Amino acid sequence: MRNSDSTKALDWGFLERMAWLRSRSPSRPGLRSIALTAGVPVTFVLAWSSAYVVGDLGVRSAPPFTLLLARFGLATLVMFGIVGLTKAPWPKGKRAFAHIAVAGVLVQGLQFLAVYSGFKLGVPAAISSLVIGLNPLLTALLAGPALGERLTPRQLWGFLLGIAGVVLAVAKGLDFSERYFAGVVVTVVGLLALSGGTVYQKKFCPEMDLRTGAAVQLLASTCLAAACAFVFEDVHIDQAGLFVFSVGWLALVNSIIAFTLFYAMIRRGEVVRASTMFFLVPSVTAIIAAVTLDEPLSGFAIAGFTLAAAGVILAASRRSPARAGARGG
Repeated sequence: MRNSDSTKALDWGFLERMAWLRSRSPSRPGLRSIALTAGVPVTFVLAWSSAYVVGDLGVRSAPPFTLLLARFGLATLVMFGIVGLTKAPWPKGKRAFAHIAVAGVLVQGLQFLAVYSGFKLGVPAAISSLVIGLNPLLTALLAGPALGERLTPRQLWGFLLGIAGVVLAVAKGLDFSERYFAGVVVTVVGLLALSGGTVYQKKFCPEMDLRTGAAVQLLASTCLAAACAFVFEDVHIDQAGLFVFSVGWLALVNSIIAFTLFYAMIRRGEVVRASTMFFLVPSVTAIIAAVTLDEPLSGFAIAGFTLAAAGVILAASRRSPARAGARGG
């Protein structure tokens, strides 16, 4: 079977050094292994959610494409450094490089070019996270015909709860006035890129090493951001301090850490289950904004977080062994 223990260790990419935690007790996972497994989605949600707040701040310091050019450029340099230190294997053949680059342009490049353009057009972080938070549903719809992953009734109910939680979390901040319309439409383009890229990567990049794969994807995204910045923008920086902080945070925490964890979850499980983590992002974004930007945390956000969490648990839970065994014969 392809998902052997050695393959799973490789799937973690540069996180493979921590794989020994899982091999300490062959018969049962152990506390450290359980903590590692649970910590990955929690860290991912926190890192991904923070990017909306920092990204919203970042576009105040520079045009969106310029900000992304710096973000992707720094992340590319760091990732290539990691590849050199760990001697990670490169993709085999031009076709593998091309597939990885396409997935990166969709999931990283095009998604954030759209989301940051939405920020510049006045879409607040909460509404942006609401739109991108619909990624699990769209991914599930695409994964069916593309990957053959069936949507179970349990997952369907989980998705419905998740969507309800997402809407409830930002209900107080929703504003569909004309000035937000263009920004919301652009942000939806980012959602389409993320969902399509997620399924594309699962289908065409199943053996991608996360270190060299991320390096290739970030380089491709840097090229896209550079082209957009120099063609469509007057490249400049308005607030140097805020710009440096935003670029550093977005490059290291979001482009490297968050995406590595996301890809690891995709490789270790089904695309649909990995994507359900996005249902938690809008509520957590509201919490981070309340703490860092002194924005009041409404009862809607608290209730939405609870409902979305219930949806994630339901959608990501597996069938009982008895039912799974009966189905598998």
